[in-house]
Amino acid sequence: MKSFRRPIPRWMAYAILCALGVSQTSCGGTRAVVVPEKEPVQLAEDVRAHVYVETKQGRVKSNNKVTLHEGQWIVTDPGEEPDEPANAQAPAPGE
Repeated sequence: MKSFRRPIPRWMAYAILCALGVSQTSCGGTRAVVVPEKEPVQLAEDVRAHVYVETKQGRVKSNNKVTLHEGQWIVTDPGEEPDEPANAQAPAPGE
């Protein structure tokens, strides 16, 4: 028996490949999660970093990096004032 199947034109094959490629990049891509300031966060993996320690002389940065382990909760210092944005303008006189 003879097959009546016609070959797919080259342009159509490219169009199908492009459509598949675009559909794969739009699904399941990287997701950005914005964490509000001063919200506690839990570490997803171990982190090595310098830390601040409260002493009688005030807050001192550690000389060595320490390991903060996966699962630990990290919070922003509640006494810390948020930084002013770099493009913030001083209020006009009289305001």
